[in-house]
Amino acid sequence: MPSDPKRVEQVFTHIGFIRDGTYPRVVEVNDARRGQYVIQDRPWAEIPEPAKLAILQDAVNWEGITEKDRANILLASVDPGQLEPLDRQLLIRMAVYGTALLPESPQQPPPAPAKKKGR
Repeated sequence: MPSDPKRVEQVFTHIGFIRDGTYPRVVEVNDARRGQYVIQDRPWAEIPEPAKLAILQDAVNWEGITEKDRANILLASVDPGQLEPLDRQLLIRMAVYGTALLPESPQQPPPAPAKKKGR
């Protein structure tokens, strides 16, 4: 069943709001007050790609969106080259196959035994 077009539009709108926001981070103060920390806001562009992926996966309501569409939207919303290899592979599988599971491959016959050379 395809994704609900209204839900797809809502997802893109929500992602736009997320990208326009700022996000807190804890930073150690670099002066005589060692061990002191402050919370600073940072824009979306300064967030590492794995964190962006986690934010989008958790903050967006993906109801009514197929796994395939979800993966394609996520791949378009982050830099896949900066993701952990496993996360990138799972998203690509979902985008191609609609599931993170690999499709079953046809059963391959076992290789023939190697012939022994004469002595």
